[in-house]
Amino acid sequence: MAEVKGISIMVCGDLMSPDQKHIQKANQYLQILTGKASYKELHPSEWYDVRVYEYFMDTFAEASVTGEYALVILGKRIYPRLNKLGVLPKSLTTPLDFIQYEAQGFLDNHRGAGVVPRRFIKATAGEVIVHAPAPGYNSKLYEGIYLGILDVCGVKTGKVKITAKDTFHISW
Repeated sequence: MAEVKGISIMVCGDLMSPDQKHIQKANQYLQILTGKASYKELHPSEWYDVRVYEYFMDTFAEASVTGEYALVILGKRIYPRLNKLGVLPKSLTTPLDFIQYEAQGFLDNHRGAGVVPRRFIKATAGEVIVHAPAPGYNSKLYEGIYLGILDVCGVKTGKVKITAKDTFHISW
């Protein structure tokens, strides 16, 4: 069973919280799996079944008029938020630095069956091709994460394409 740190579920819950109907639905599932009545009771650095994260993301997408694209929007908010909080290393200066950092961050925040390290097919200034399978949830989230990284770096014309299952072509 794959597990994810609570912070990931909490970010998704925060973004969904204005929609009481859907946050209640997600919290009911959370209670079944963890005994906790609300995502706000989770601890950011504790481990939780990845099915909770998947359910929160699916419910977030269900609640959005953009459907599955909501997962891209969710992903786009992660690195700008981390940057605003000042938790990213100052040594990260280029999109390539950030993308390589994300690969380690993924491993730091996921564990268990189905958690596969990123495999860089190409990693050069201006272009990255990375195989990034998601452990049990929709990998559209990663499209947004990579777009958010480009945004943090001030890149407004960057592109992220899914070229094959779980393989992303990132260019700037």
